[in-house]
Amino acid sequence: MEELRTRVYLHPSFDAALAARKACARASDACSLGATFTTPEAFVADLWEVWGDARRIVSAQERLVAVRAVLARQGAFARTLGTARLLARFVERYAGTRELDQALRGTFPSEDVTPHERAVLDLVRAYQAALDARGLVEAGQAARVLGDVLADGLGADGELGAAGVAHRITCAPGLDMAPAVEQLLTTLGWAREEHAAFAVPAPDEGVEPGLLIPAGATATPAAVLDETMRLVGAAATAPRALDVVVCAPDPRDLYRALAPHLAEAGIACGLTCRVPFGATALGRAWASTCALVEDDARWIAAATDFAYGAFSGMRAFEAQRLNAELRRDRLLTCADARERLRGASPFFAHFETLARGGFEEACRALDAVEACAKEAEGSSPLARPEERGALSALRGLLETARDLAAGDAFPDVVRDVAPTLSVPLSTLALAAPKGEGRQQARDGRQDAPLRVAQLASPQPAQPTSPSFAQTASPQSAAVLFTGLPTPGSLAPRSADAVILADVTDASFPAAPGADALDALARKLGLPTPPDPLDGQRRAFAAAASAARRRFTCVMPLRNEAQEETYPAFAFDEYVEALAATCGSDGELTEEGNALLPGFLARAARRFGEDALVRGMGRTFAAPEGAVELAPARRGVLETLDMADHLPSVAEGARRLPVLSPSAIEAYLGCPYQWFVTRRIRLNELDEGFGALETGSFAHAVLAAFYDALAARGCARVPADAVGWQEASILFDEVFAEQVAAQRTQDPAASSRLVARAEAEVLAVERLREVLRESVRRQARFAPTYAVCAHELEIKPDQGVDYAGARLNGRVDRVDVDAAAGRYLVLDYKGSSERHAAGFPDDADPAAFALPRKVQALVYAQALRGRFDGLACAGALYLGYRAKSDGAFAAGSFDEAAGDLGEFGKDSSRVHMNFARFLDLVEEKIAPHVRALMEGRIAADPASKEACAHCPVASCERRLS
Repeated sequence: MEELRTRVYLHPSFDAALAARKACARASDACSLGATFTTPEAFVADLWEVWGDARRIVSAQERLVAVRAVLARQGAFARTLGTARLLARFVERYAGTRELDQALRGTFPSEDVTPHERAVLDLVRAYQAALDARGLVEAGQAARVLGDVLADGLGADGELGAAGVAHRITCAPGLDMAPAVEQLLTTLGWAREEHAAFAVPAPDEGVEPGLLIPAGATATPAAVLDETMRLVGAAATAPRALDVVVCAPDPRDLYRALAPHLAEAGIACGLTCRVPFGATALGRAWASTCALVEDDARWIAAATDFAYGAFSGMRAFEAQRLNAELRRDRLLTCADARERLRGASPFFAHFETLARGGFEEACRALDAVEACAKEAEGSSPLARPEERGALSALRGLLETARDLAAGDAFPDVVRDVAPTLSVPLSTLALAAPKGEGRQQARDGRQDAPLRVAQLASPQPAQPTSPSFAQTASPQSAAVLFTGLPTPGSLAPRSADAVILADVTDASFPAAPGADALDALARKLGLPTPPDPLDGQRRAFAAAASAARRRFTCVMPLRNEAQEETYPAFAFDEYVEALAATCGSDGELTEEGNALLPGFLARAARRFGEDALVRGMGRTFAAPEGAVELAPARRGVLETLDMADHLPSVAEGARRLPVLSPSAIEAYLGCPYQWFVTRRIRLNELDEGFGALETGSFAHAVLAAFYDALAARGCARVPADAVGWQEASILFDEVFAEQVAAQRTQDPAASSRLVARAEAEVLAVERLREVLRESVRRQARFAPTYAVCAHELEIKPDQGVDYAGARLNGRVDRVDVDAAAGRYLVLDYKGSSERHAAGFPDDADPAAFALPRKVQALVYAQALRGRFDGLACAGALYLGYRAKSDGAFAAGSFDEAAGDLGEFGKDSSRVHMNFARFLDLVEEKIAPHVRALMEGRIAADPASKEACAHCPVASCERRLS
């Protein structure tokens, strides 16, 4: 009877099971005849199909959808995907155990079960009821039923007893399975073998270890290519094709980068992986739409991503225009973005219905998306196999959700579960005729490398698949790109060479496997899940054991963000095992953050990132017909004439640049900063709520207030109590009018101040108090002067020249003392600190240095002659945020024109003829204007303030 038992070999995956069957067949092992090679879950499903009831075992997607639907009908836990996945893992592992069944009936082995843990059990109970109502059953529950029946037997003839179902079961080492499935196997006669803790071993005898050390992520593709070509060259005389497996975190990137070069070299290369739904164009469009439907805080980014995506149907300039419109107007809302996308994209309305509607509406919307995509001009978004797979996966999710999450919960469940979808992808690039690969790579057709054959039914391929290996010529090679290994994903000695493209802790993390429900499992007496680190070790070992001749690890020293990387713990254990087998030559040496055996460090090949074209170029070769350019030098215009790039006016033989006083001041602060901000104009696209907008608004409020005051016959703010009270009421009215007017201004033509959040509304209210206090202080400032002009324009056609430039600007305010025949130029600032620009009585005019702020002085000189018979008495900056009179006004004022009292500091006094002082300032500025016209824009900051808001963060002259 022993010989008639069915032999069952259980493995962690179908790939591993298929590889094991092939290995037995190659070894002519007679025990493989009539044997079953499968996974524990599939074995239970086969038994259930024969001996089970009418219920069907639930799939992983159905489980997640059903759990998320149950969450929608409770209020104890957050209705999120994370919560649903946590509960789904708990149910998948422990369903069918006696301990969980007892807890669901209200019997607890421990008394300290918390109310939240009881709520978890309530959810599990509701989930199981939902499965029962739809004729579904968990694999663990099915195993429990089968185990009970097989243990007890049915009928006198033992038709379904243990004797009637005879199996000899063998499990792969380290195989993880649910406790209920394990109990079923025990009932069928399987005896668990106790194994010691798994450790990563050294490679098998005859397998050469290799190590590639790229300096950074951009050098990794070149390193992998170099290793592959070395292997191919070494095997040039081999009787058969060399087969190489490359395991990478994202094999698609490596495949797209290397396939053209490999195919041109006569090497067939294939790709097999699973593409996350969110990495497909359809998935990105779906995610963007869901964010817009849910009013996500990142709705601008979501709208932009959708507009630029393949499923928007929008042209590039339309997407750019939409992005600019959304970013420059902070009053726009997510609803506005949805409305604009409906008008600009033929797809968006369908995606919106897909994200909001019930099953029937969603299916019709998905059909419409498919139809629009097929009719799209140019390349269809569905031309790529992963997009067709994503469409099919989403359609399958809709059908699953229809069965398990009907009603109002349907849209939420679909939106939450869709990110968990993935699409199988298999691609094959055949060897190309000489030169064709380089030409296609040069043309940029990298996604469809060379004579690409898309497999009709993408399935996970094995490295030893004959259909793949036979594509290479007898003296060439076949390279398969696949994802990172998992336990059992690669068969032992199944490839000549294995390249593990990333052995950092990002690919093999040492994160603990505990979750929030482990405590509940312990209280219920449920068995502890295996250590996740054991799985990582076995995955690494699977890659090493798959190599017959060479096993190469790639250890980049920096990641894509140029941050230092650290070797994975599994790689460290592998290195220790290598060192132990090498005796004295295994002495460890430091390399980056890793310790390597001496022989491995010496044999390692290092790749720098200095050759950018070779590191990032599509063919990893030097460009043909390249023209070497002289290196650019910061601050030097080699071929441009600055005069051709500045507004200017011509008067006879003279050509004068048109400059504003603020531009002159910026050039004095740092020529390079002036060039970047004024000529290149590195302006932010987004409308802000900062110093620029606040300053513009404050200027507008003060100008409108003084205009309103003048309309009532007042030339200055009344200083008496009664007059100030009336002025204060007027100020509040003007302020409110200006706040309301901000929303009607064109954001593209103004720096308006519009509040959206409550904190911003409060900031505007605080600004009201600040400006009112400033106006009250202005009532006592320069009492003999009256406001004469506000926002006074100086236009180029007025012919006002200054230091060799034609002026163009706007003076904030001019006050006039008619009796004394003088005027003051005033410029509003948030703060006037460090704006003092006086001239001491013992100073030497020849040694005079220009002050940091000259804008008001330029205006003061420009207005000489504008007011007949009036002399300039000062050029001052008024800090409207000043908290004291002494901090209110600073700049330059003529001490002979009178004393400003508590508002005038000695550091602002000019102890010389003020007209001569203004001439002196102009004389000092003139050489700088000439330098500007000559194109001198070297980085030369005059102070730290010049660097404070400069966008050139990498400037070598930047002052801290």
